Amino acid sequence: MFFLLERARAGRLTLLVPVILVQLLFANSEGLWPIGVGLTWSYGLDAAFAEWRYGQRAEWRRLAPWAAAMAAVALVNLLQPYGWRGFTFPFVLLTEVLHPGTAHKNVIGEFAPVHANSSLLRMALPFLILAPVALASVFFRGKQPRPFLALLGLLLAGLGVSAVRNIGVGGVVLGGILMVQLPGWWARGAGRIERWTRAAGLAAVALAAVFSLLALTAPTRWWDSTYRKPGLGVYEKDFPAASVGLLKEIGYRGGIINPEWMGGYLIWSGWPEWKVLADSRMEVGGEQAILYCFKVYNSMDAMTAVAVTFDANAAVMSLRPPYTEVFRQMLSDRRWVLVQVDRGGGVFLRRDSGWDREIERLEIKDPLGYEFE
Repeated sequence: MFFLLERARAGRLTLLVPVILVQLLFANSEGLWPIGVGLTWSYGLDAAFAEWRYGQRAEWRRLAPWAAAMAAVALVNLLQPYGWRGFTFPFVLLTEVLHPGTAHKNVIGEFAPVHANSSLLRMALPFLILAPVALASVFFRGKQPRPFLALLGLLLAGLGVSAVRNIGVGGVVLGGILMVQLPGWWARGAGRIERWTRAAGLAAVALAAVFSLLALTAPTRWWDSTYRKPGLGVYEKDFPAASVGLLKEIGYRGGIINPEWMGGYLIWSGWPEWKVLADSRMEVGGEQAILYCFKVYNSMDAMTAVAVTFDANAAVMSLRPPYTEVFRQMLSDRRWVLVQVDRGGGVFLRRDSGWDREIERLEIKDPLGYEFE
């Protein structure tokens, strides 16, 4: 989108048409699609600012393509499966993420601000360096400053600081802002813009190829102590593969009560036969969805009531904190029976739910005899 908008700014206004198509794709694939709108509007408003400030006769008719593109880029976001709800979702989520007292901030780690602890601050250090450099490149552009692009960068810098999940997309946009400013700086210097641009492009392609090969041939994620398995696919050590295997063995169909972190894996393994209580996209359901799951996890009566209501006759429960206590409560509740267990967690089936034969065959009689880590 940066490439298209820069070319349009240079005079090739027909490239505003593919900008609209890119935004349509953005709206149907990413909840942060308002960034595309903000980017297009910042370019359009900067074009209007330049016409007002530097245009010899202020011919506003030249801005008509920009005005049309800005309107289209905003309206095209309604063309997604969720209609008005999908259109308003990013803004509803924004209010919940920014408020310091919401469950999002207190439960979901990626919504924490960068200053929440020292490890997050270290992780955000490259972003904290990039943001002021990118903003400075816009403010000190020279004869033709771009105030609205600078404003967009400032907003994204603020979003990145307020929640670590925004650092990635904020860094991409701020990096793009910096790149579109650099040619002007280089042109005023050594006059080698074309050679520098070509070299930077080749370096980016080479680095992408190197990191792709590393991801396929070596465990590159050593810094977070996960030691991800080389190659493609799912590293089953990190997910309840044994629990999934048992549910498939007995031909289970229906709802599953589960911690949110394994929800995506369960969907991937058993959809559409399996319906999960929660997955890592908790923000999609909003604040109420998170509070609802808290209620289920903290009360066996609430959990069983949900199981009856939604035909969730199986529970895949983890022994990872904070779910260890939930696991132990289920062990002592006569309404649930443990039928599979390993060091990571296990599977419970609900009594009197049509799975009595499997319970009789698989019940672990002395679950408290296991040493859980």
